[in-house]
Amino acid sequence: MEVIVEFIRRHTPPFSLEKFIQFLPELAKGAVVTVQVTLAGFALAMVLGLVIALARMSDKGWLRRPFTAFLEIIRNTPLLVQLYFAFWVLPSVGIRLPAFITGVTILGIHYGAYLSEVYRAGIQAVPHSQVEATVALNMTRAHAFRRIILPQAFRTIIPAMGNYLIGMFKDSAFVSAISIQEILARTRYRASTTFRFFELYTAAALFYFMISFPTARVVNAIERNLRRDLIEPRVGAPRGRVQGIVASARRFIMGRPAKVKREV
Repeated sequence: MEVIVEFIRRHTPPFSLEKFIQFLPELAKGAVVTVQVTLAGFALAMVLGLVIALARMSDKGWLRRPFTAFLEIIRNTPLLVQLYFAFWVLPSVGIRLPAFITGVTILGIHYGAYLSEVYRAGIQAVPHSQVEATVALNMTRAHAFRRIILPQAFRTIIPAMGNYLIGMFKDSAFVSAISIQEILARTRYRASTTFRFFELYTAAALFYFMISFPTARVVNAIERNLRRDLIEPRVGAPRGRVQGIVASARRFIMGRPAKVKREV
């Protein structure tokens, strides 16, 4: 091992800004794939997480127990093993999916299992008096859940969901193991052919940071905005570009208008 490390050290050229800039366009293509995998996987995780949460909260044992077993299997096996199983084992029983679809599906299933607990905690945090009020108003269970319970639950689960989104973005590097050409896959390939480890892995880290850091800032802004609404009502509308994004997200999540006035 020491011989290999010494060989790499001696044959790794010093940092070159010109080479660093030269590698950026190729890694940018990988960044696009990474974002696509993350967004598609997280959309699937949100849907699966809600389905699993509702099934586990059901009073019907025949529905609750299978989903609980599925949840435990997913949460107690590594993501990389799940990717290998889907990509290499399932084809032997006739289930063949493209690498991209496999990566998105496994990421969605893996994070959907964790999001189900987030959903469940958020739904159970809604005061029982709200549920009683929907019964008094003669609302159907589906209508009450969609209009009353779920919007209130979203207020408490937004921070956790944002953290899982960022976590999925970083864990998307695992899909390089099944030949998806995202950031890490392109970085490793170019590094193995050029020995420009310094420039390539620095550029890869920069791409990850440039995407995850602004995402974290937006999530934090949404969290502060929703928390402020719970504490005191505000007069007027949020201002600025980030606040505009927050208002749009709140309008989507809460199902109520949130107009934005821009400063001139």
